[in-house]
Amino acid sequence: MTARFIKWGAIAAIAYPILQLTAQGLIQVGGREPAFTASAQEILEFFQNRDTTLFSIGGYLSALSCGFWAHYGASCALPREIPVGFQ
Repeated sequence: MTARFIKWGAIAAIAYPILQLTAQGLIQVGGREPAFTASAQEILEFFQNRDTTLFSIGGYLSALSCGFWAHYGASCALPREIPVGFQ
């Protein structure tokens, strides 16, 4: 495994929580979710009145951070060679 790949894995480990917190913040700012016991009318109003731009940007950042972490972060954790007992 190259040092460059390990460096990107470390960057992914730092960027993932930052991007996730930013994404969730944008999604929450886009509209306050109704309570779990809310009526159907309140839930409908939430989906009609939320800020779709902030919600979309938050969803995009969330997906981007998951993909970034999966490609670099998780790949660094996986062994590059077959362990001795599995040959």
